[in-house]
Amino acid sequence: MTRPESAIQADIVAALHKIGRFALRVHSGKVRVASGWMQLAPEGTPDLYVLGFGWLECKSGKGKLRKSQKRMHAFIEMNGERVETVRTVKQALYVVMTTDGR
Repeated sequence: MTRPESAIQADIVAALHKIGRFALRVHSGKVRVASGWMQLAPEGTPDLYVLGFGWLECKSGKGKLRKSQKRMHAFIEMNGERVETVRTVKQALYVVMTTDGR
């Protein structure tokens, strides 16, 4: 059975923190609150921000990027930031540790 993206994200954040990296979960879209709707990060924003590296999009199993994610990833890259799509903790650690210049 494929693990949910939320579990993968939590494991990646914990693993990055364990090796001394600051990672933050970013929620996007809108959420209903008592007074109406609260706007979060723009739709398509990657799941995690890693200080000193850039953005990680977490996908489970064979999950694919939505159109809004593809557009946001292109926008991020056009503005000089990194964005990588990862599916496992091992892959996330490899990407962050081999491409961040440390």
